[in-house]
Amino acid sequence: MIGRDTPRNIVLVDNITWMIRSIAGSHVCPMAKENKMVNSRWVASHLLEHFGSNPNMDGKYIQDTIMRRYEVFVPNHIYWTARRFVKEIVKGKHDEGYRVLPKYMAQFQERNPKPLISIDACFLKGPYMGVPMTSIGLDDNNDQVPLAYEVTSCENEEEWNFFIHGLAVALETREDSSKYTIMSDRHKGIIKALKKIMPQASRKICVLHFYKNFACQYTGIWFHRFFFTAANACSPYLKNNEPLEHWARIKFDKALKSDDNTNNFVESFNNAIVKNRGKPVYNMLEEIRKIVGSRFDRRFQLAASWDGKVTPYVEKKLRIVEIEARKCSNIDPVGRGEFDVLEGNTNFSIKVRDHYYDCKKWLFSGLPCKHAARCILRMNQKLEDYCAH
Repeated sequence: MIGRDTPRNIVLVDNITWMIRSIAGSHVCPMAKENKMVNSRWVASHLLEHFGSNPNMDGKYIQDTIMRRYEVFVPNHIYWTARRFVKEIVKGKHDEGYRVLPKYMAQFQERNPKPLISIDACFLKGPYMGVPMTSIGLDDNNDQVPLAYEVTSCENEEEWNFFIHGLAVALETREDSSKYTIMSDRHKGIIKALKKIMPQASRKICVLHFYKNFACQYTGIWFHRFFFTAANACSPYLKNNEPLEHWARIKFDKALKSDDNTNNFVESFNNAIVKNRGKPVYNMLEEIRKIVGSRFDRRFQLAASWDGKVTPYVEKKLRIVEIEARKCSNIDPVGRGEFDVLEGNTNFSIKVRDHYYDCKKWLFSGLPCKHAARCILRMNQKLEDYCAH
């Protein structure tokens, strides 16, 4: 025990913590493991330096750290609150993020700048939850081009109306959206919003979502095999169900020159931002903006280094087509750039000058198929000169 008259030097360090700097006499009282002055904010202030190396610190880590350094026990209700305080100090508060959101969006729209666009939604992980909606395009190198994104409270028709209206304004297609094709799942809110706001736009349904809808009624390996054979076919051997232009390549808009029929590229973007979806909304949007900006900068640097007529992605596909063309065993010229090409037991008529092929793949992808490639190479010409990209 320390007597009242014992000489000592005591100072208040940070308006909370008292430090005994010197004491004359022996200190024999037992150490108190619990201290009423150890509250959640005091604990949080002493955890800041540890948060950078251990952002997912749990209760045991907090208790052990404080006990090791200060020999004070931290109760359960204090360390959970302290952990939340540390996150708010480092990453910002969720409600503060929403307060600054209008000003942030006004600045972003001032800086915001293809015909296939994919739209999708996912979910936030913070205490307020919410739904990020995104729209992604593809460039000629088959890379993602983020076009628009927003955070809303839920996924319904009203919110999709607002999002798609903003997208249409940004693309300047309020009067005529016919040059665009929109791909999505079969959410009723999306379907109604597109019909209302971008009625001229072509429509695609992600074939993977469509398959899951079908799989509720049909099962088995044969259904799986025939479904994707039908969906990927470029010849008219299909039966009506969902309008074919929504999911079957044979009915895709030929001016699009893209045979993509899945939402993979927008879901890939959603996956790229998954680690930010638990942050306060302002911080999350800032991180997404940085991701988008860095991607654009990287694409610009890569594009500046290209010296070919087509992009590296197209170049790679052409080399694959060139190898596959060897499977065409026989080729007979019939004059004026027309050929008959035999693959197995099937004969294909090719009109190189008109870009017409019986298999019709070029019409949808914009790239020569293996049958056309066989003819183009026979004419000693380059495949790159017959690409729509």
